[in-house]
Amino acid sequence: MNSIRKIAIPLIALTVITLLTITTASGQNLDRRAFLGVSSVQLTDSLRTLAQYPAGDGVYVTTIHNGGTAQQTGLREGDVITKLHDSIITSPQILSQTMLTVNAGDTFELSYYRDGNELSASAVAQTWPEPEDYDNRYLEVPFDGGYLRAVLSLPRNISNPPVVYFVQGIGCGSIYYLQSFHPYKRIPEQFVREGYAVFFIEKPGAGDSKGTPVCAGIGFEYELKAFEEGYRFLKTLEGINTSEISIFGHSFGGIHGPILAEQFQPKAVIAYGTGLRAWMDYLIELRRYQGVWLGGDYADINELLHGLRQTYYQLFYNNKSPQELFEKEPYRTVLQEQLGYQGEGEELYGRHYTFHVEANRRNLDLHWKNTHSRVLAIYGEADIEALYPYDHERIAELVNHYRPGTAEFWLYPETDHALIKVGSLMDGWKIRSEGRYTQAMQEMYNEQVIKDVVEWMRGGN
Repeated sequence: MNSIRKIAIPLIALTVITLLTITTASGQNLDRRAFLGVSSVQLTDSLRTLAQYPAGDGVYVTTIHNGGTAQQTGLREGDVITKLHDSIITSPQILSQTMLTVNAGDTFELSYYRDGNELSASAVAQTWPEPEDYDNRYLEVPFDGGYLRAVLSLPRNISNPPVVYFVQGIGCGSIYYLQSFHPYKRIPEQFVREGYAVFFIEKPGAGDSKGTPVCAGIGFEYELKAFEEGYRFLKTLEGINTSEISIFGHSFGGIHGPILAEQFQPKAVIAYGTGLRAWMDYLIELRRYQGVWLGGDYADINELLHGLRQTYYQLFYNNKSPQELFEKEPYRTVLQEQLGYQGEGEELYGRHYTFHVEANRRNLDLHWKNTHSRVLAIYGEADIEALYPYDHERIAELVNHYRPGTAEFWLYPETDHALIKVGSLMDGWKIRSEGRYTQAMQEMYNEQVIKDVVEWMRGGN
């Protein structure tokens, strides 16, 4: 652990990075998904010139992934996809949505341009490639009349391994159907390769899950119930050591973590890039500091936050919906200019507004107080989402107040929210603003974090 400095901690909001285009496959109650195996971007004038495609709809192919359906079609990087079946493809989002109509095993037709020529191909949709050095079990957790996809990853040649219950951040995307360099692929895989089983569930309405409300429309308490049901299901599984469960909560998962631990009392709780303060307070500070990093003036931003506080107070404490507030000033201006809300729908920051309201009601100090597990709070000093280290330091301080010697705080230099070694916080911001973050994720992942966590977990035996 020679790369760690002991100092303070912060909070959340991982909006990580690139999903692959996927669709469904067969199963029992839940279908497994297949994937096209393409990363694509919106066409620009320069990309049209590069692809010799001067006019028309389509998306520019940036990457062809091994094992994907696209490999069978002969599609190449630099091609422009224009149609899938009879559907015109106008954006990467439309491509993903159209693929949802194609089941694994189905034959589908693809139209594309290459070097100024219109081409077409047909292919059979492929399922997601299996890992080469460990095994996945695809499970179904009954929940609220539907099913949540659960995945249990198992190391080979190890009987009854200890388990890490991985709890993801605030986003609503799948955490299974991700590119190999995504931290939600790398973190679980590191644990498995260190001899731990890893269990996670997809959120309601995410990934393969079905029969439940869409994730973006549910509240915090509903999501928490899903994670609780996942823990109960985990305890019933065979072939793993269910008396040796540790929770690893990343980002907002570090808020769910102590609530789950209070109820189930796992062996350990690890929280990375999370928070302790009230959720409304965090969201205000998020606007302050990210505004500064975007080049705003400290005093001007502080003035804007007066209006934001008033608006948040109405949302969080007076039970006003965004639609209600949008009817009045000064709330309408704040919602439009600071939150990007234009008067339609009930979502803020990609979640239903009640999600934020319910999260704000939780007394995290109390949940950490009632957690009788070993605790490790970790912050990377370049974590833009978690803002600053104080909250993590306080988690360890609080737990040690009630149970001396059971909690630690670690700080990793140059490491950000996604465990990428970007340098300083401002270096990380520059990498993002210059569009170099995907490359950084591929090349600068900090493996030492999970290696040290595993050493810490084994030291508690």
